[in-house]
Amino acid sequence: MFKDDRWQPARSLGLSTMPDSLQGIIMTRIDRLIEDARRTLQLASVVGRTFRYLALNWLASAASPGGAARFTAWARCSMRS
Repeated sequence: MFKDDRWQPARSLGLSTMPDSLQGIIMTRIDRLIEDARRTLQLASVVGRTFRYLALNWLASAASPGGAARFTAWARCSMRS
């Protein structure tokens, strides 16, 4: 809400200090997510604004333990085509 010539939260955000920017607020909220949700969000941000679920699913499996080997195998097969 706009009060005293500046924007203020309408309710408490549960923060000990208020971030200085919108990016700071978003990063604080992301940091509060459970690990799996935070990792999925990080992977999705690499893909772009719009993406297919299968692309995100593949990226998640490639980023998991053993995923590098799967990616290398996929890349070798792709180069042969």
